[in-house]
Amino acid sequence: MMPQVLHYEYLVMPFGRSNALAAFQSLMNELFKPYLRKFVLIFFYDILVYGTNLQEHLKHVRIVL
Repeated sequence: MMPQVLHYEYLVMPFGRSNALAAFQSLMNELFKPYLRKFVLIFFYDILVYGTNLQEHLKHVRIVL
């Protein structure tokens, strides 16, 4: 049985900026600086959270949320 993956994506950035994607990525990079490339990656449209096992992944998701 395949695990369910939940995905949410804004169609329009909620804060109405003309350079919203760059502003979002810059803010997220600053916010998650201690965790970047350890268990979180920030892209223009996505925040990827990963771990080596389920318990570690859940811990990382809690930190990010």
